[in-house]
Amino acid sequence: MTIHTRKNFIRNTALATAGIAFSKYGFAQPPADYTYASITEVSEAIRQKKVSPVEITKACLKRIERLNPKLNAFITITGEQ
Repeated sequence: MTIHTRKNFIRNTALATAGIAFSKYGFAQPPADYTYASITEVSEAIRQKKVSPVEITKACLKRIERLNPKLNAFITITGEQ
């Protein structure tokens, strides 16, 4: 069940305008980069076996590695664990 809120409408409109919207809305295919997807979208992709939890974790760790030098948002990153 999709909850229609103003926030979701604005987000989806922006994604559609940018050409990055999701197939469930009748636009383009979802991006391979799930780091910008909501937890609901990621969990559904995992449930449908479109992506594995390991792939999601690796993508997030890669993004942290790329952005953390500028953001300094993480004190300790234990990616190897």
